[in-house]
Amino acid sequence: MAIRGRTITAPMIAVRGLKVTHRTFSPAGLPADPSISRSITPGRRGIRGRERATWRHTGPTGTSAETPKVTRSPIPLRKVMTCGKGGRSQRSCVMAPRSASSRAALGREVAMFTAWSALVYRLRWEIIAFTFTMAVLNGLWGAGVAPYLSTGGLVPAGTESRWVADITYQQLAAIGDTILLYRGTESGYGNPAFDDAVRSSVRALPRDAALDAYTPWNASQKRADRLVSRDGGTVAVVVRLAGANTTERNDSLRRVRDTVETPDLPRSGVDVSVTGPPAIRAEFRELAMSDLARAELVAFPLLFVVLLWAFGSVTAATLLVVVGAVTAACATAVLRLMAAFTEVTTFALNVVVMLALALTLDYALFMVSRFREELDLGREVPDALAATMRTTGRTILVSGLIVGICSSGLLVFDLGALSSLGLGGIAATFLAMVAALTVLPALLAVIGRGIDRFPIGRRKVQVPGTTATGVWAHLARGVMARPLRFLTASTAVLVVLGIPFAGARFTTTGPEVLPAHAESRAAYEALKHDLPEITLPDATVVVTRLPRFSADEALDAYVEQVEELPGVREGRVLGRDRGLAAVAVDFTAGPKSDAARDVVRELRALAPPPGASTAVGGQTAELIDTLSSVRGDLPVMLGTVVGVTLALLFVAFGSVLLPVKAVVVGALSLTACFGVVVWGFQDGYLAGPLAFTAPPGIDPSAIVLIAVIAFALSMDYEVFLLGRVREEWLRSGDNTAAVAAGMQRTAGLISRAALLMAIVIGALATAEVVLVKMVAVALLVAVVLDASLVRVILVPAAMRLMGRANWWLPRPVSALHRRIDVLEPPRASSSAPEPEEPDRPRV
Repeated sequence: MAIRGRTITAPMIAVRGLKVTHRTFSPAGLPADPSISRSITPGRRGIRGRERATWRHTGPTGTSAETPKVTRSPIPLRKVMTCGKGGRSQRSCVMAPRSASSRAALGREVAMFTAWSALVYRLRWEIIAFTFTMAVLNGLWGAGVAPYLSTGGLVPAGTESRWVADITYQQLAAIGDTILLYRGTESGYGNPAFDDAVRSSVRALPRDAALDAYTPWNASQKRADRLVSRDGGTVAVVVRLAGANTTERNDSLRRVRDTVETPDLPRSGVDVSVTGPPAIRAEFRELAMSDLARAELVAFPLLFVVLLWAFGSVTAATLLVVVGAVTAACATAVLRLMAAFTEVTTFALNVVVMLALALTLDYALFMVSRFREELDLGREVPDALAATMRTTGRTILVSGLIVGICSSGLLVFDLGALSSLGLGGIAATFLAMVAALTVLPALLAVIGRGIDRFPIGRRKVQVPGTTATGVWAHLARGVMARPLRFLTASTAVLVVLGIPFAGARFTTTGPEVLPAHAESRAAYEALKHDLPEITLPDATVVVTRLPRFSADEALDAYVEQVEELPGVREGRVLGRDRGLAAVAVDFTAGPKSDAARDVVRELRALAPPPGASTAVGGQTAELIDTLSSVRGDLPVMLGTVVGVTLALLFVAFGSVLLPVKAVVVGALSLTACFGVVVWGFQDGYLAGPLAFTAPPGIDPSAIVLIAVIAFALSMDYEVFLLGRVREEWLRSGDNTAAVAAGMQRTAGLISRAALLMAIVIGALATAEVVLVKMVAVALLVAVVLDASLVRVILVPAAMRLMGRANWWLPRPVSALHRRIDVLEPPRASSSAPEPEEPDRPRV
């Protein structure tokens, strides 16, 4: 055997009477100047080669080391029938890869990513300047996004309860929907000191902010009785805020809150608090902003420390933190831009910004790690960047498409909050992809080999070809040695964790999502206890098209029918104006209970007054309509998300079974996540450690949001793992070795990426809003389970049991895949020339 530069020529050898002529090939995947000795021995099913390679590797510090490698890889024979002279059949054997499609895939270049890499490298300074300029401007503009966000959108549009809520809101805004609650600690209503202090506080309100104030001293006798508690210790003042839109009304509310507490109140032993729908919404927005600021304050220092540990370089860690901060700043600006055209929920401020930050760090971690690997192979910076874009960049594109499509599934629902979160999720994914595929490559092109500058400790350089001998590969081989046992055990753990989900109770959110110490919630709870008649009733029936001359009689008769229904405690007319009336209905059972739902159904079935029509709203009616809407839209969302995900995974990996396996595993992980949510929040086992009041049930919109994001993150890790496994499969054709090598290359990175994402999401779990805390804890559980139990144990065991069926494609499907596959990864060492076809020996 002769070595000529980087080309090895093997002499003619004989195998069982078959002559194999010499062939010339290049050792793909080896760095420059390899010294290779290769001996080929015959085997039963083909030629088995044993090669020993020694190469000199130059690391970033200039040190070199010789590393031996011994591998065994089968080189199968493919028998081809040809017709020789005289029509005599001859048998030829050809040394070739296992399939022509695999061999073609190994040698195919991805022109799209190569061209994009070259463009980014050429315009690197312009990209960096534009990015940081826009980041500063977007950060300044997006910092004022909170007043433009909405706390509504949790009731489906076009439903009966939503229409009643809109009508009720307009009427309350016209007569007053902000309540000032005065409570005396030493005296009460009728005491001169108490009365004078309350009147002084009301007179101090700015007239251009509080247009009207209804007090026990200026209201009618009937209404005045409702504004004073039975013991006289609590007095309510109803205020009508000025403003033609939400922004102006929020400004009026802020001015009222700033001036309502006068010096006379503490001297007279009177406490005042502000509640009502505008106050609750305003405090929710304020808490969302403070929660986000606290989460960022906690997350960024921890992220920097973990990145230092992951990369061992101050430069690399700082680079990722800067890119993440740029993405988070742009995310707030995108939310403000969205709010100018559509209703955007306040939840988006926390969820979208944190999702953009987590995905950016996730993608950047894989990009920088692959870039360093390519530099370790001795490539120049432009070549290393191009190789990184062709491999990890392709994987990020597939992952981003899947995450974006999962987020778009939220657009199916009629809930405005979910739709805005879907748009925000798409925007967050797009920002993360732009940061990972454009901004980060431009920065890497400038920094180059300086990515390892200012090292912390000594970095271990992983030599190419040693991927099957590391800790993760050893763990994967241990799992694959007993795949059925590990598959059964891991599946059982996920199923057991998901058992509490069978007892889930679904309910809509209210003031209880705020922390117990929140002023508006505490005042609302006191209002329900002391002055229940001025709080919202259990159900509101809006009667329209009442007859002009007999409206009172018809309305009284209808109220009598309502009070005769089982489960109704009281019915009363709230008001009537121009053929429209509102009837308040209180239940004997608690709102949103099963008995309350039965009462709402009876109310909707009750015949309206002659010639009129009725619509039933309220908390319980909103819950019924929300659950009905979610159940109707859920199959469409699941079909769309799962179908498109299966198609993308098929295109990316050329397999029929692997996409199905990924979806099934993702569903198992979701079930476990839901079980932990029900156990921790509905059952209250996490209420003490996380300092919140356990809600009566789980909001269905929160479950949908958790399902979409958790499934998207699961597919994200699946794509990164299978991307490397497929590279090894195309190179070796050995399923077990490919899984072990893919695990060795990606399991450590996935664990670090999961740790980064856990820090970001865990910081959000410190939120004071219970709904945000619930979503954060659920996603944290999903990430931890996916990066540990699922990705390390369940997936390798399943792929070992499936064997070569992982990559099985029927012939018609294989032809389709070759036609639509425009994202096939290139060979690991694109600088090496393509192997030449050997001469076909004849027998």
